[in-house]
Amino acid sequence: MEDSSMTRLQGEFAMLVIFSAPPAAKSRALAAKFKALEKRGIRVTLKSLAARERKTPDSAGKTRLVTVYGGDQPGIVFHVTRALAGLDFNVTDLTTHRTEGDGAGYILYIEGEAPVSVTDEAIAAALEEETSGLGLTASVKPVESSPL
Repeated sequence: MEDSSMTRLQGEFAMLVIFSAPPAAKSRALAAKFKALEKRGIRVTLKSLAARERKTPDSAGKTRLVTVYGGDQPGIVFHVTRALAGLDFNVTDLTTHRTEGDGAGYILYIEGEAPVSVTDEAIAAALEEETSGLGLTASVKPVESSPL
């Protein structure tokens, strides 16, 4: 397994997996092995990746986690991503959650890469400027990686 992403969406579990297989594994033969899963109600789609798609892109900067929360309303993702785009922030993962209860809430998680020259304070200021008046709270944190 090279990479994966798993999530639950409205009670459904979804998983995207990138894996390596021996060159001898033909796509038709590989697909046949997944038929057993489909018989159990699991939908499987296979796609071969081109050589350029198999290469992990080089990191463009500092990995950051941006968290935004507040009352649910139209335009949150638009305003937040517009502020980040203005800083050349490269979004690599984006997740949203709507909360229920005494007034619907909204949580937005964005992981991405900020240029080395862009400080966390600059990201926070751009988010504040773009989302002022929307009643949102934003935070920016480094995503630490440790050697294995």
